[in-house]
Amino acid sequence: MAMLRGVRCVLFDLDGTLIDSAADLGRAADDMRTARGLPSLPISDYRASAGSGARGMLGVAFGVTPADGGFTVLRNEFFDRYEQRMTMLTQPFDGAEALLQALARPAFLGAW
Repeated sequence: MAMLRGVRCVLFDLDGTLIDSAADLGRAADDMRTARGLPSLPISDYRASAGSGARGMLGVAFGVTPADGGFTVLRNEFFDRYEQRMTMLTQPFDGAEALLQALARPAFLGAW
């Protein structure tokens, strides 16, 4: 605890650190594929690109990059679709809740 002396807060990047949203991100992109008559891809195909957000998901789903014509339209559709489903499959990573609870304990806070 000595290394935490003087620390007043702990900040986390929520998505990809405390919560796993890869399935909802991938499903939003995959819904776009199937709406266009393309076959569905497994979520495992999308998982490695989840950290790249819309750019990564659309790259997997359609093989496009931000430099491609029409990317902005696809990106906006992706954002709309993701907004509709962003918490359907998203879950905390194992241990995330316990970590937050430990950080909130008075004994931990008193160590500062």
